[in-house]
Amino acid sequence: MSALAPGRLAAAAMAFLLWGGWALLANWPAGHRDAVPAGLLQGCASAIITLIMAVCVSALFARLPGPLLRIVLPPLLIVSVSFSA
Repeated sequence: MSALAPGRLAAAAMAFLLWGGWALLANWPAGHRDAVPAGLLQGCASAIITLIMAVCVSALFARLPGPLLRIVLPPLLIVSVSFSA
């Protein structure tokens, strides 16, 4: 499965729309000249991070032995990395 598989692209697009839309909405009172770049930057950053996490989880899932480790370990690692930053 490639890094740009349809499921991964859909997740990245949803992250772009969700977090970019939130940044746009949150910054709208400051004016559209500030809100639009904030929304685009936040959306792009969220899409890239989501795509990287999806690729990492898929690669880790494929390399782990046993169904229990495959289900439990990838999400735990992603959450621990996400919360450490």
